[in-house]
Amino acid sequence: MKKQIIDLAIESWRLSKFTQELIDQREETEQAKLKRKIFWFEDKLENILETLNIRLVDLEDSEFDMGMPVKAINIEEFKGSEELIIEKMLEPVVMCGDSLERTGTVLLGII
Repeated sequence: MKKQIIDLAIESWRLSKFTQELIDQREETEQAKLKRKIFWFEDKLENILETLNIRLVDLEDSEFDMGMPVKAINIEEFKGSEELIIEKMLEPVVMCGDSLERTGTVLLGII
């Protein structure tokens, strides 16, 4: 059952991110109302997961480190000496308490 809840949480997270991208393309007058709805949804999801001791971690815009619990799908595009940043999270890191449940998936860019 825990696996299914985590799968549903990840898909909800993805849907929220995609919806946010669509909202950002709208006129500013519409954005505020729509962003409040997404914030409400994300807050509700976070509260439900918190009761189950599950946390989704978004590392977008963080400086990349090889020790991070993520799979960088475009790491081959960069030389080892470059400073990299996580440009986009494709899937969040999932934590259960202090334990890593699932690694995230990211796209990298140069700082």
